[in-house]
Formats: sequence, C-alpha cells, structure tokens
Amino acid sequence: MGSKISNELVALLINLLPGNYADFTQETELENILGFDSMVHINFVLEAEKLYSIAIDPEEYTSFFSIREFSDLIDNKLTDQ
Repeated sequence: MGSKISNELVALLINLLPGNYADFTQETELENILGFDSMVHINFVLEAEKLYSIAIDPEEYTSFFSIREFSDLIDNKLTDQ
C-alpha cells in the first residue's frame, strides 16, 4: 500500500504548492521542494489526515523529512487501526 499512498501524497502536495512546482520525487527532502514552507507543511499534514481518516500527533508533524517517510508513517497508522 505504501507506493499508492506515496503517489497520493505527491498529488496532494502538488495541489498545495503555490505555482507549478512538480519537480520532486518521493525521496526528495521536503525542505528542498521549491515553494514548500511551514504553512504548506501544516496543510499537507491536515489534508492527509482528512484523506486517510487518521490523526497525526503534533510530535509527528516534524518526524518525517520526505514523502516516502510520511507515507510510511501513514501506512503504520492505517495498519494500527
């Protein structure tokens, strides 16, 4: 399920970024994505919570540095449900 989540997260992030900044992969560190800032980060997490009907603890907001890591976090939460 991980790659499906990663692909969905890429699409979600593209929609959240200002402009058309789709030049990144699942492995790109979020801080290196053009247009990615703290507001995009918060909205990214909130939209993912809605999309997957999960709750992400505030401590976990900064526990991932790439889409792949965020995908793994979400996958673990879905598995634990």
